[in-house]
Amino acid sequence: MRAVLAFCLCALPAPVLAAGLDCSFTTECFETEACSDTDYTFSLARTTDTDALWQMTTPSETLPAMPYRPEGAGLVIVTGEGAGAAHITALSDDGKARYVTMLHDGPMLVTYHGTCVETGQ
Repeated sequence: MRAVLAFCLCALPAPVLAAGLDCSFTTECFETEACSDTDYTFSLARTTDTDALWQMTTPSETLPAMPYRPEGAGLVIVTGEGAGAAHITALSDDGKARYVTMLHDGPMLVTYHGTCVETGQ
């Protein structure tokens, strides 16, 4: 597993190797309702020098997150498990981002469309 993880982390795109990312989303889609405008934001930051573990800070919680790049994909997936929800963020090499949170109550699914940039830009 460590060998696979090390291989995946070596192939991460430059923005993901940054110390952190600020993500902002302009569209929110709740379950099957029509999408609407939003100004939802969160940050991703490395917690180690190896990129093996990140920290995701949302408006409601801070949780550990793990980045990986599926083989042959032009994006990086960051997953995390928080209090009452699973989180998945897909980051493309050009900064586009999709964020999905699956709340355990319900279950309920919320999807966001936006971008992530290196912290401080």
